[in-house]
Amino acid sequence: MSTSSGKTNRRAIVSFVLSLTSAVLVIGNLVGVGGFFDDYFEVSAFLAICLSIAGAVVGRKAMRQIKETGERGRGIARVGVIIGWVLTAVVVLAIAFTLAVAASWLLTPGW
Repeated sequence: MSTSSGKTNRRAIVSFVLSLTSAVLVIGNLVGVGGFFDDYFEVSAFLAICLSIAGAVVGRKAMRQIKETGERGRGIARVGVIIGWVLTAVVVLAIAFTLAVAASWLLTPGW
């Protein structure tokens, strides 16, 4: 194990940025801020889930790399992984809820 503990792992930083960007998109979609989020809801929801998964995967790779190289950034990578998987779950649950509500609405007699 080398001791290059002076620098922060770049993958950890990328993971954190991807996950935070996904969080902004998810919060914007859930709150309905307006503007971009209203006009491109489907695009921003798809982008949010892709970025959150990417943030989690890159964060996990960063944690493995940090373990091998001894670089700094394990906490940043861990936060990227946690935020990434939590946001993925939130988006999937929101999509499932929306589909369930739409299905129950369409299956209601009198529609």
